[in-house]
Amino acid sequence: MRSPPPLVLLMVALVGLPLLAANGLLFHIMARQYLSASHPGASGLITRSEVVRVGKNSHGFEVRYTYEVQGVAYESTRYRYAAWGSSNKGRVEDFARRFPVGAQVPVFYDPESPGEAVLITGVDGMYLFLLLFLNTFNMGMLMWVRQLLRGEDDELSPLAMGIAAVGGASFVMSFVLAALTWVDTSLVSPVLAWGVVLATGVYFARKQRAKLAARESSQSAPRRQTHLGADGPRR
Repeated sequence: MRSPPPLVLLMVALVGLPLLAANGLLFHIMARQYLSASHPGASGLITRSEVVRVGKNSHGFEVRYTYEVQGVAYESTRYRYAAWGSSNKGRVEDFARRFPVGAQVPVFYDPESPGEAVLITGVDGMYLFLLLFLNTFNMGMLMWVRQLLRGEDDELSPLAMGIAAVGGASFVMSFVLAALTWVDTSLVSPVLAWGVVLATGVYFARKQRAKLAARESSQSAPRRQTHLGADGPRR
């Protein structure tokens, strides 16, 4: 294993730290969204519900609602953690129809911080899509660091081959999911995509293991024959 120069280590840090922060942020958001499903509920009143343009070809949903917990009134504009725009205006309009102005809706608040609340709980397909998209960079980063430490000519181990395959499959399936989640945010498609990605990694890892085992067997066979010829029985 070779030691990379300080400049290369600095480059790894400059790329790796933001990537690590992005992973941490995404997992934090997913954890909060997942845990919100077990939070207590209160009756809320929608006071604003509007579809807005957030980009050239993207729309977002803006909402405001009031609710009360133990006699204390609160107001919030969050309908779920990490809301984002969508190029599918119809999907955003579904939120506006689901939470119209004047509607009484359940609000799920954090019991330790009642001012933190959401209207939609649980993890949907979009979170798993973002995780899959980020996984492409995670696996690429691992392979880059491996190359820096071990060199380009080093034979890929089964684990390294599996990591590379997972990264490539994540890249491909991200584009597939981008098309599917444009109209569907259920968990079915992302779960199937993750299954394909993991199965691809396992397949290529096992294939590389069989390849290395066959090579080692073919290389050791001549040595065994030479040894038997030199030490064989004499007449």
